[in-house]
Amino acid sequence: NIPIETRINKDADIKTKLCEKALEFIPQTGVIYLDSGSTIVHMAQLLAQRAGCTIVTSSLSAANVLLNSDNTTIITGGQLNMSIEGFQTTSFINTLKVAVSFLGTNGFEQHKGPAVSDFTDAQTKQAILPNAKINVVISDSSKASTSALVQYASW
Repeated sequence: NIPIETRINKDADIKTKLCEKALEFIPQTGVIYLDSGSTIVHMAQLLAQRAGCTIVTSSLSAANVLLNSDNTTIITGGQLNMSIEGFQTTSFINTLKVAVSFLGTNGFEQHKGPAVSDFTDAQTKQAILPNAKINVVISDSSKASTSALVQYASW
């Protein structure tokens, strides 16, 4: 696994542009879910410049970026891995309703939707899907030629 700090800086301009476009899905008020991943940290950086959002995240990196913003930040409970995951996380997410969820992917080559390399990560992502009005996968083009282990949603 490549450290998230390294992945955040890789193609940072592209990730920021993707996140700027994704901001169009956010309503003025409402609850937003931020998944884990380097691109999602870029989304957190943009959201930190806003005020009045309620942001739920399973990412300690995203939560850290949002720490001193004028938003309400809620961290899911659970086991700490690359993100916060496991039974407590999915149980908590199953109680939520959010306007928009922003999700990452490790790749989707050979799949009919976004995929990740870890089963518990897929489980966390699958938990938020039915609980969001809109689900947005933020991904650069390199993920189209990268395969990952388990698909968590269909396009």
